[in-house]
Amino acid sequence: MRKAFSISIIFTLTLAGVLDLSAQRVVRGGEPKSRQAATTTTLDMTGFESVEAMTDGRGIFVRWQMSVERDNLGFDVFRVDGRGKARITDEPVGGSALLYGQQAVRGLRYSVYDPEGTSESIYFIESIGMDGRRLRTNGTPVVESGLASALVNDWNSRKTTADQNRNVFGADLALTKELQTEVAENSLVPDPDMHRWVISQN
Repeated sequence: MRKAFSISIIFTLTLAGVLDLSAQRVVRGGEPKSRQAATTTTLDMTGFESVEAMTDGRGIFVRWQMSVERDNLGFDVFRVDGRGKARITDEPVGGSALLYGQQAVRGLRYSVYDPEGTSESIYFIESIGMDGRRLRTNGTPVVESGLASALVNDWNSRKTTADQNRNVFGADLALTKELQTEVAENSLVPDPDMHRWVISQN
């Protein structure tokens, strides 16, 4: 009796996992129907705004935008497909804590390219808090679209967000005239004789 019950539980769990993966579809042309809604759970004020995975048949471009980040060390990006689950980033993608410390920052965008992904792949992004806690997105199916325009739009939006978040602590980061003069006075002047001597040592 126990053996039959155990087998039925294992079969049900296996079937549920397969059905979840096969329920994900590729949306052809344009935006995905849901555009991957944000995950509402937060890590002390960290939340996903949107996640997208796009392809033109030559790998997958995955990008995401955060609604807000605070104390976010970075992100791991995972691919799930017929080959199983794989982390596609060797190291975490750096998060807001690396640039802004503990300050809450809104609207930062991130992206990675997965050369081994296919239109059947599903992507998950996992945020890593400074305290080690993790927040994972829902599975994101791949959309078939032109990557060139997506990359240009991604670059433009990153520049706009960086401009908005530029002055983190309200400090003017330009060098004073005295420092500029000091740097100019101590810069090295090329010495052609020394250059000839170094080359002749080979």
